[in-house]
Amino acid sequence: LKPPVLKSAGAAAAAAVPFAPPHREASFGRSDLSAADMEFDMPTDGEEYMEGDGPCWVVVGGGDKGGIIVRAGEDTKSDALARLSTGAKVETLMLKGERLQYHLLEGTGPQRGWVSLTFKEKKLLELCERPKVFIPHA
Repeated sequence: LKPPVLKSAGAAAAAAVPFAPPHREASFGRSDLSAADMEFDMPTDGEEYMEGDGPCWVVVGGGDKGGIIVRAGEDTKSDALARLSTGAKVETLMLKGERLQYHLLEGTGPQRGWVSLTFKEKKLLELCERPKVFIPHA
């Protein structure tokens, strides 16, 4: 019996570029790009995202109050849960107008909830690059 022969995928596969989802831009190791230099696409209103797939946001508002208010529901009059810390990073689960349902990635605050993107014409969150996850080697 002869061992199976492995065929090369060819030059096309070798030249392939890593996949970057359309809702965020990949820097592919370029350290000269900051989040401010990158463009991020606004999530589609009403579209639901699975955890790990939604566009990311950083909390830029609420610095004088310890963060922004997180509510249990989409309605701005729903129960307040706690505050989401300024600088926290979250990912989109759903966007409905100016309201964002999120999942917490970094920072302190409720793991999930609803927040407003703006308050009195002031930005509370801005689109940002997804935080890097480091997995230790065994």
